[in-house]
Amino acid sequence: MPFFMTWPKEIPKNMRYEKMISSLDIFPTALEASGANASKEKQLEGVNLLPYIQGKKSSNPHEKLFWHSVGGFEYAARIGDYKLYHRANEEKLLLFDLKNGPFERTDIAEEQPDMVAQLEKAYRDWDAKNIPHGWEDPHAENAIEEQKSFEATRTRAMRPNN
Repeated sequence: MPFFMTWPKEIPKNMRYEKMISSLDIFPTALEASGANASKEKQLEGVNLLPYIQGKKSSNPHEKLFWHSVGGFEYAARIGDYKLYHRANEEKLLLFDLKNGPFERTDIAEEQPDMVAQLEKAYRDWDAKNIPHGWEDPHAENAIEEQKSFEATRTRAMRPNN
């Protein structure tokens, strides 16, 4: 997700930063900007973006990013320009090339099975290190029920009139 930052004395005006970042980077960046040391906060997963934005570091803040919902019924993995996505209401994994399709409209999973496998493995390796969630989220069941209802309505609507 894009977001905006302004700090006239520290960030160049009208600058556009194109490398992969996460909303988890906002808090460590704000901590550093305030004079605190974000590296002392071990529970933070994001990174301080200031050295990257200011050109002090030329590498990528992240090589890989992962997301998942409670229980892992919905998840995503991103490595470079590729993003793997699993929705709660679909069994199929979706793969997108964000360089050539930034709006995630063209699923290329069937054409790129090796990339699907690579991202799926990376996600599973990352997820294996996470602690179990402490609450239940009914979103998965609701999404699946919504999908079934939608499909039933569509099937009824597509029947020819007798």
